[in-house]
Amino acid sequence: MKILVTGASGFVGKHLVRSLLADQHEVISFVRPASAMEELRKMDTEVVYGDIRDKGSIDRALKIGRNVEVVFNLASVLTPVNVSDSLYWDVNYYGTQNLLEACRYAGLRALVHCSSVGVFGPLSELPSRETSPCAPDNVYGKSKYRAELLALEYAEKYELPISVVRPAWIYGPGDRRTFKLFQAIAKRNFLMIGSGENFVHPVHVEDVVQGLKLCANHPAAPGEVFIIAGAKFVRLNQLVHAIADELDVKIPRLKIPVGLAKFVALICEKVFKLLRVQPPLHRRRLDFFLRDQAFDISKSLEFLGFKPKVDLKTGIKATVHWYKAHKWL
Repeated sequence: MKILVTGASGFVGKHLVRSLLADQHEVISFVRPASAMEELRKMDTEVVYGDIRDKGSIDRALKIGRNVEVVFNLASVLTPVNVSDSLYWDVNYYGTQNLLEACRYAGLRALVHCSSVGVFGPLSELPSRETSPCAPDNVYGKSKYRAELLALEYAEKYELPISVVRPAWIYGPGDRRTFKLFQAIAKRNFLMIGSGENFVHPVHVEDVVQGLKLCANHPAAPGEVFIIAGAKFVRLNQLVHAIADELDVKIPRLKIPVGLAKFVALICEKVFKLLRVQPPLHRRRLDFFLRDQAFDISKSLEFLGFKPKVDLKTGIKATVHWYKAHKWL
């Protein structure tokens, strides 16, 4: 098939493009001109420069990739806190709207919209499932939730083959976001905030790619939402010690009180925003230490035939090996 991937230069995007090419598909990678392109240039993918905020550039990408059958929408603003809230809305919501409009008459077989478990906000039940209440409490979660609601509205209103994927905490070779955790542990300067007894739900990037592709190929996936996560959720302490064991280091016993961490995060946000630099600690990052993240993946297992293939120990081992091989650690 001919497939268009937005956000193709991102962590998940590159893994998805590589997997689709291995499946012998023709892949068009839609990226911003300022994107890091080193890895994509090594792949046999056609690169189209544009911006999801510009509907015209999406139209051009679809025109260049005549007869595109499947679109994966991975374009997103994820973690920066040193940018305005409007950027989150412009990319995550209005950018999605631009893509949906551009695809209305494209005759697609499937459009898979990548959302996030961040749309849930603080979990109201453990484990949470697709039908659990969503109450996002930050601009990222709010913009992603509105975007997935819009995607589902288009699916119903225009009978478009759109499905929504909500990945959990993604990690794996090449990820710069979760690398910070691995790096801190490797350098022996990781300090736990709070008790570390909250749940986290890791999912290896290869399993996220599996879930995305299953949605694109399942005839009954349109109009549905799927959580894609690993086979098990674990305590944060377990995750941290699993990484430390693979790195052969010890975790300091000292733990930072939650109140102190919140105060420091607030100060960091204010100071570093003035400097237009990403702060080393911010309140959204504290959610990783303080909030439970545990999900029921029964729907994906039973409906899609999704089956997590990379267990946590194997995934951490492979990730550490990649970081070391590329001299990140």
